[in-house]
Amino acid sequence: MTFREALKMAVAYPLDEKYLERIFIDRGIDKTAEYTGPSRSFMLARADVYMMLSTTPSVSMDGFSITVEDRDMYAQMAESIYRRYGRGDDSCICATGNAIKDSSDIW
Repeated sequence: MTFREALKMAVAYPLDEKYLERIFIDRGIDKTAEYTGPSRSFMLARADVYMMLSTTPSVSMDGFSITVEDRDMYAQMAESIYRRYGRGDDSCICATGNAIKDSSDIW
């Protein structure tokens, strides 16, 4: 099994190939290499996919749909992986470190 196949198996959602390509490039993973187990870069790529799914618009695709509860679950799973392994390359658009914060309590 390749890294590409392993990452696609991590979620049942039909992932966009261009998006997957970007994740593999950002995380320095050869998608055609043999998957040998969960490495740091693979787990961070997996978190990137979960984060992408947490922000996906409400659509149904190939019999798969994502609910609000699913989005929350994917975001929590991604954050758990990011906390465990660090976010990795800060330039990755998938990491949530640059989120807009609510500052309404600073009055």
